[in-house]
Amino acid sequence: MPRPRNRERNGAPAPRRRGAAVSGFLVVALAVRAAAPEPPQPDPAGTLCGAHDKIYFNCTLSGSGKVVSLCGSADLRADGASLQYRFGRKELLELEAPPLTASPLSFFRAGGYARAQVTQWSIGFKRGRYHYELFDSRDGDLNPPSRESGIRVRRDAADGGAAGKATTLHCAQPAFSLLGQLHPLLKCDDALTFGGCKLHGPR
Repeated sequence: MPRPRNRERNGAPAPRRRGAAVSGFLVVALAVRAAAPEPPQPDPAGTLCGAHDKIYFNCTLSGSGKVVSLCGSADLRADGASLQYRFGRKELLELEAPPLTASPLSFFRAGGYARAQVTQWSIGFKRGRYHYELFDSRDGDLNPPSRESGIRVRRDAADGGAAGKATTLHCAQPAFSLLGQLHPLLKCDDALTFGGCKLHGPR
């Protein structure tokens, strides 16, 4: 009879290697991400992005009707590439970050988690005393399936008063989101609420 591969000679289970477990997780997560074809780009007229921008995230926020968009170059590794968070209305932008001359890959941070039926993506940045986090979370294991997306804003924990208090603004309708495409390009931030650093492997 062939000897079981996953047991030592004394019959005890062989210890699992942490590196192999992480690699296996990454393979599964990347397969989940690759399985979904990229959706067509939305009409820029309903976003805060320009006609030649690639739209990575867009939604109209519940209650205020304001729009949040993440607009950038199709190739973020190219010289002169840009990636910019925009918030407000077409006629009045309230926030744009970073400046278009800034390096997008050093300004933004990412968090992510993926398995069959479940994905959580987040892209974050800090501006002044505030932390901003775009998120898109889907859970197909629930009945009915759940989708949550929007923007979360948190003040510095060391700022006193409203320190650490977070405000979450949800999308009125499901967001257009390609946040998962950005994760291989950005550094991980485990402090982000949605996702985490598992998709990035050992740091």
